[in-house]
Parts: sequence; structure tokens; C-alpha cells
Amino acid sequence: LVIATPDESVAEVAAGVEPVATTVVAHLSGALGLDVLATHPRRAAIHPLVPLPDADTGATRSGPGARFAVAGDPLAAEVVEALGGRAVPVADGDRPAYLAMAAAPAQLRPPSPLPSRAALVEGAAELRAALEGARAAGLTVGLVPTMGSLHEGHLSLIRRAAAECDVTAVTVFVNPLQFGDPDDLASYPRDLDRDLELASGSGADLVFAPSVAEMYPTPPATSVQVSGLGDVLEGASRPGHFSGVATVVAKLLAVAGPCRAYFGEKDWQQLLVVRRLVADLSFPVEVVGCPTVREPDGLAFSSRNVRLSPAERAAAPVLHRALAAGLELVEAGERDAAAVRRRLVEAVAAEPGVALDYGEVVAADDLSPLDGLEGDVRLLVAARVGRTRLIDNVGTTVPSAGEGLPVGDFDRPLVASARRRGLEPGSRR
Repeated sequence: LVIATPDESVAEVAAGVEPVATTVVAHLSGALGLDVLATHPRRAAIHPLVPLPDADTGATRSGPGARFAVAGDPLAAEVVEALGGRAVPVADGDRPAYLAMAAAPAQLRPPSPLPSRAALVEGAAELRAALEGARAAGLTVGLVPTMGSLHEGHLSLIRRAAAECDVTAVTVFVNPLQFGDPDDLASYPRDLDRDLELASGSGADLVFAPSVAEMYPTPPATSVQVSGLGDVLEGASRPGHFSGVATVVAKLLAVAGPCRAYFGEKDWQQLLVVRRLVADLSFPVEVVGCPTVREPDGLAFSSRNVRLSPAERAAAPVLHRALAAGLELVEAGERDAAAVRRRLVEAVAAEPGVALDYGEVVAADDLSPLDGLEGDVRLLVAARVGRTRLIDNVGTTVPSAGEGLPVGDFDRPLVASARRRGLEPGSRR
């Protein structure tokens, strides 16, 4: 028997129900303990482990996969599991601490006509306190570091974090340390109001948008270097870039504390740098890599895409076509890395106005150059389309001789669709 009334009515309703030895009586309050059901021999409490500032938020956050605090009779946990939720035992004595944390993100929200809007946090101490409170209440934390100008690629990370974690924090910070060109930094797109709306709509609870002064009160005398991984490819083309990335990520992880941190595979080298950083410095963080999200024509989503003119935007998918051509060659049985590199270069060269920086085939785990192809490999390209620099990559697993065809993560339906229209990967058409 579930008592689903306002908190102030639970005790009265429970008292009006005749106790039955075989019946579990449960309430749905996050604030009340089991004592309000004292007349019943089998008692339980069930409450979602998320802030519920309004009915719409409750409908989206307490669905399948959501965590629920349960107390009392074991049948409560069975009910939660049967309905697709995840039961988290909370002792009756811990309920006040649980309730305080469940309400905290809602308390941080500024007045808004959108009650489900994510809380905007600008201070590192404020973010640290909120996430420490979440963990103290038994909640898991997901972190999505971004430089803002959110697009569908970012939003896919936020949605995954929100699906897998109880509290999701998104960082929006254009990090000056990773820009070698002052003009590039000055022209980087910024729209915090839009980012806040998009992050909120994708399930974020907190958006951390610090100022440069908040992140770097004084010019930093300490920097983080990830040797090897940070020195090649993007590191060679953009000296100092990965030192800036590693330094700001280290600071963000230090503020956030134990969490799952979500990064896109579109920046494959960055993902490897962050994983090595976390391992070497023993951060209590699980780094989660998420698949690249693409436009219908294959162009990987990037904040820099908005800088492309219409003609440049039409040319930009050549990076995707080049990767498709290289992957097709591997799947046809080519095991000479040099031949695959040539295919990447040729495909990009077929598109006027696109200047290739590099087209490489490397070991997926450490970016080491390859002669023969075997195991997990990554095809990477970087090019300037007009004045805008874009990167892309694709991975595949090349079996040893006799083990069959490689298995890749590329968008094969797109390649198949192109062939049906008489096109071939790598062709300008």
C-alpha cells in the first residue's frame, strides 16, 4: 500500500488504515522517517534521489534507470527494481542529510520562469561544496568539461552523464592557456545564456562558468605536461596546446572531486592525454569516452564550424570522406599504413580550398606511428578550411591474418548511402 499524499497528511492517512501483517505500507516522502507508519508491522519509504522542484522535472528525472532512496521493508527495493529504477538503501537516521542534498541543486537555482533550469555556479568553492554534498548523500557525480558554444556533440555527453549519474555538472570555460594565437582566443564563440539553456534541456544540474580570474587568480607558475602523447600531431602543430588542456583539466578535476568525466572521441588525442593525466596523477576519476556526433553529411560537430562560410561549410565534409576512403582501404585488406596515409592525403587534396595539416594512421592507445596495421588503430586528419582548423578521426580494429574483417566505429550507413547515389568515399562529388 503506497501513501502518495503531501507530507503533512501521511501520518493521518497511515493511522486510518488497519494494520495487516502481510501488507507493506510505504510513503513517498523524502523528509519523513518510518516512524509516521508506526502502527504498521511492515513499513517502507521510497523517494527518488534527484531534486524535484516541479512536476515536469520529476517526470523526466524519475523514470527508468533513476536511483531511489529506500528504507524499511525489503519489498520497497523489489518494487523499485521491478519498475526499472535502482534502489539505494538510506538509513532512517541519514534521511535529513539525504534530503538536504537532494534539495541543494534546486536551492542554488536563480529565480527563473524555468524551474528546471540548471544552477549557474561561478565560484570554484561553491561548485566543490555542492558536489561534495552530493557524494556525502550517496549520489554519483558526472562532469562534462567544455569551452562553451555548446552543440549536439556536447549535448550528447551531457545526456549520457545525466543518464549514468545522479548529479551532472557542466563546465563552460574558454581556457586561455590552450590558445597559441590571441586572435583565435578573442574570436572563440561565447554565449553563456544559450549554453545554460541547452545544458539544462539535456539534463545538467549545475553549470560552472568561472571567470579567468577565478580559474587563474595569478598567472600560473605550474603547468601540467603529458610527454609523448602531448607532443605529436596536434601537439606538434600547436605547441603548448596540450599543456594548457592538461593544466585546466587538472584544475577542474581537483575542484570537482571523485566523478565520472565525459569527453568526446572527436578529440581523440585530447581523450588520451586526459586519461594519462588521470592515471599518472591518481585522480579519483573515471574518464568516459563518447562517440563522435556528426552532421547528416558526416561533418563532425565542432564549435569552430560556425566560423565556416557557406562555401567552406560545403567543403568541410572532405575530412569525413577522407577517413571513409582510408577505412574502406583497410577493410578491403590493406595492411600497409603508408598506403592508407596516401589515401587520406589524396582524398583531402581533391577538395580545393582545404589545406591538409596531417593525415595519419597510428596505434589507438598511444598514437605511435605504424608500418603494418594490426590491432586497434586510429585514422586521424587535420586541415584548414579557409582560416578555420578542423580535426576528425575514426577507429578500427584490424585482426591478425586469418581473423576476418576489421571492426570499425565509422558511420557505414553514410558510406553505403553515398554509393547508392553513385559516389565513392574521397570523391569531391
